[in-house]
Amino acid sequence: MPKRNKKSGGKAPKRPPPNPAPASSSDEENDTAELRALVARVEALEKEKAMRDAGLGDGGSTSGAPPPSRKSTRKGRGAKLMEILSSRLTALEKPVERHAPPGPPVVQVQASDPEEQQHSQGASCQAVPMPSTGGAFPSAGTGGAAGARSDAPLALDPWLCRAQHVIWSALAPSTRHSYQSKAREFEAFRAALALPQVWPIPPEHLMRFLLYLHSINVACRSLSVYLAALAFCAKASGFADATADFRVRKLVEGLKRICPPMPDRRKPITPGILVRLINRFEVLCSTPYESLLFRTISIIMFFGAFRPSEVLYASAGDESGRALQLQDVLIKADGVIITLRRSKTDQRGVGFKVRLGLAQNLALCPVRTLRSYLAARPAVRGALFCHVDASPVTFFQFRVLFRRAVADLGFRAEDYGLHSFRIGAASAAADLGLPARDIQRIGRWRSWAFKYYVREPDER
Repeated sequence: MPKRNKKSGGKAPKRPPPNPAPASSSDEENDTAELRALVARVEALEKEKAMRDAGLGDGGSTSGAPPPSRKSTRKGRGAKLMEILSSRLTALEKPVERHAPPGPPVVQVQASDPEEQQHSQGASCQAVPMPSTGGAFPSAGTGGAAGARSDAPLALDPWLCRAQHVIWSALAPSTRHSYQSKAREFEAFRAALALPQVWPIPPEHLMRFLLYLHSINVACRSLSVYLAALAFCAKASGFADATADFRVRKLVEGLKRICPPMPDRRKPITPGILVRLINRFEVLCSTPYESLLFRTISIIMFFGAFRPSEVLYASAGDESGRALQLQDVLIKADGVIITLRRSKTDQRGVGFKVRLGLAQNLALCPVRTLRSYLAARPAVRGALFCHVDASPVTFFQFRVLFRRAVADLGFRAEDYGLHSFRIGAASAAADLGLPARDIQRIGRWRSWAFKYYVREPDER
C-alpha cells in the first residue's frame, strides 16, 4: 500500500482541478456580436410594426427571433440563425408602397383636349417621391403607411390621379401655374431650413414662410396669393387648411398694417392718348397692314375693356384657345358682337357677348376699324389678330411696340401697360357719369373691384 503523506493528515491527495473551457474563437465572437445586432434591429422594427398595426395580428411578437444563448455558439447554428434574422430584417425594412393623394407641387395638368382624353382613358400616373406626412396619409393594407420611410415612393391609383387632374382643372391655367409655382417655393423654403415637409402644414411653418417673404420685400398683396395657393393644395389633397389659423391670419393683417400696399401707379389710356398712340403706330410699323393691325387691337381693347389675355396669344405656341378667334366676331350694320368663350371670371366657359356700337369719331370707331381690318386680314381661320403670314400676335409683340410708342409720345413707359386700356375704359365710363352697375357690366367685373381701375383726373 502506498504510504500516506504525513503533512496531509493521512488524507488522500486532492485531484488537480479540470482544465478550464477553451475560450471561444474570434470567429464565434464576431458571429455572436452580429447576431445580437441583428436581433436588436429586428426587435425594434417588430415593436414599431406592432404599434402601427394597433392590434391587427401579432405583429409585435418577437418569438421568432429569440436572443441567442451562450450554448448556441457553433458555427453551423449561428449561420442558420443569421440567415433567418437577415431574411426577416429584409422583409421589415422593405419600402411599403402607399396609396395616397398626390402632393400639391407634383400635380401636373394640361389644358389641351388630348391630355383630357388621355386621363379619361385611365392613363397611369407615375409614382413620385413624396415628403413625410407625419401619418396623415391613409394606410395601404395592414402594414400601414405611418412607419414607412419618408423617401419611399407613393403609388397612386388611376382613379385618384384622375380625381386630382379634374380638381386642378377647375383653376384657370395661369392660376394653376401660379399655385404650383408658389407651392414649390414653399417646399424649397422648408427644405432649406431642414423643416419636415409634412402635410397638413404646421401653422408655425407658414408663419416663418410669411416672415421670410416679407423680409425679401414681397408685396403684402402677394402674401394672400401664397396663402391661397397653399390652401388650395391642402384642400385638394384632403388636408386641413392651415392658412385659416388665427395666428397666420393675424400675422398677415399685421404685416399689411406695418407696410401698407403701394397704390397702383398704372395710368389709363385716355381717348386723347389713344388717338396719338395709333398715329404713332403708322411711323413705327414697317407696313400699312401692321399699322392697321395694331391700331385695331388698341381700339378694340379700349372700347371693349378687354383683358390682354382675352385678345392676344400668350406666346406663339399658345394652344389654350382663350384669345379671340375669327369666328368669335359677328359684324352687323349698327355694330359688332364679340363672343368671349372663356375669361378670368368665366372659368367654366359659359361665354359672354360684348357689343360695340358705332362712334362719332371716325378715327376711333371700333366698328369701322374692325371692318377695315377684316377686309385686309389674310383669309385664314384661327387667331382674330394675326400677321400677314397668319401667325398670331402675342403679348410680347404688342407690348414692345406699345411701350416704344408711349416713350416716343413723351410719357414714362413704366407708367403704362397693356392693362392701361382697361383702366382707361373704366375711367372714361366714370367721366361720362355712368352708374357703378353699368361700369361693372362693361368690364365684366363680378365685384366692386372695378373701383381700383377708375382713376381720378389728377391721377392721369
